[in-house]
Amino acid sequence: MARKIPIYTEGVFHIFNRGVDKRSIFGGDRDRQRLFETISYYRFEQPIRLAQSIALNSNKPSTTTLNELSSLEHGRKKRKLVEVINYCLMPNHFHLILKQLVDGGITEFMHRLGTSYTNFFNTKYQRSGSLFQGTFKAVLVETEEQLAHLSRYIHINPLKSSHSNLSPKLLSSYRWSSFPEYLGKVKSGICDKDIILNLFKNPRDYESFVLAKINEDETEKVKGLDLDDDFGWYDNPQRA
Repeated sequence: MARKIPIYTEGVFHIFNRGVDKRSIFGGDRDRQRLFETISYYRFEQPIRLAQSIALNSNKPSTTTLNELSSLEHGRKKRKLVEVINYCLMPNHFHLILKQLVDGGITEFMHRLGTSYTNFFNTKYQRSGSLFQGTFKAVLVETEEQLAHLSRYIHINPLKSSHSNLSPKLLSSYRWSSFPEYLGKVKSGICDKDIILNLFKNPRDYESFVLAKINEDETEKVKGLDLDDDFGWYDNPQRA
């Protein structure tokens, strides 16, 4: 099916996908770490050598992470396909905010990401076939206001999971989203934070924005948002 909107260079998009039949896409934290490393690795435009291909698609234990592989082989001067602005990994889906830096960058990035992680997951759990539900979904972010509120929605996403006992007070330490990175709680990260943090006085002001008015009623309302209607509250008709 053709996309309803073009994904164009310098555009910012909400990208998301979930497991086929809404199944879990992680068997544990090691899998979450693997997907995070894959996101980090493939944001760069880089050829995959034979040895790297084996490492990327193997479930064999290795002391070298994908991030280290990228650094050792190509350095950080390599041109990027996309800029990662936000991310959140959930039990059966993930959210990304991406800025496309080269023509076709998001499509190429998502193809590499999906192929590599699916191969890893299928090998590890001795399964075959698709892991994700078709082509990734993309929504154009048109205004700074949308971007700020989408970033907030993604960072509070863990509160809506029925698999999580996370409280709003612990949200800033949720390991599998970019929120701790935005608050300076990790030594290094993968996000271009300035595009959002420049909308606020400082990271603490952004933290207050994200955590404001999170109460039981609002959490219940967020839980009712389906992936296919994530942008309904923005009244944004430009979906892909």
